Amino acid sequence: MSVSEQKVELRKILRAKRKNIEFKLEKDRAIAKAFTELPAYQNAEQIFLYMSKQEEVDTEWIWNCAMKDGKEVLSPYCPPNSAEMQFYLVTDKSKLVKSEFGVLEPNPAQAEQKPVKETSICIVPGLSFTEEGFRLGYGKGYYDRFLALHKIFSIGFCYDELLSDSLPVNTFDQRVNMVLTDKKVMTVKGL
Repeated sequence: MSVSEQKVELRKILRAKRKNIEFKLEKDRAIAKAFTELPAYQNAEQIFLYMSKQEEVDTEWIWNCAMKDGKEVLSPYCPPNSAEMQFYLVTDKSKLVKSEFGVLEPNPAQAEQKPVKETSICIVPGLSFTEEGFRLGYGKGYYDRFLALHKIFSIGFCYDELLSDSLPVNTFDQRVNMVLTDKKVMTVKGL
């Protein structure tokens, strides 16, 4: 079985497992609290933050906290028929629009792009992560391409019970610098 086929099968298993996460609200809040207590967050000028769907680690509290703390919050926009992901400043969530994937994203006609700053942090969604910073995403490769182009400190959000000892990996898969769960903070060595 190829790496791509292994990933497809694993995504099915992990999506089903994630749908049955118990105490999701408490776990989401624990992840958000741990994130906002990190020195990396406190020193960051910009937070590259995905707008979570219902089953993902919720980012609403983080968005609110970052806005209150005077940070720039940028969210991804994936142009139709493109493999590229762009980030736009989000100051008003009511201006977000639903994408073809059902994700809220900025409208590029009404939002501003900003260059990545040295103190920026990118929050990376995923179904599962390893302690080595590898992730199983949703299969489109958007974050892998973005992280390959931008040297930005990246943190993967994951429920502790969805951590994996190992994951199938392709040569283009990018590792995150840190993995944050509802129970631990793991800094990835060698990055």
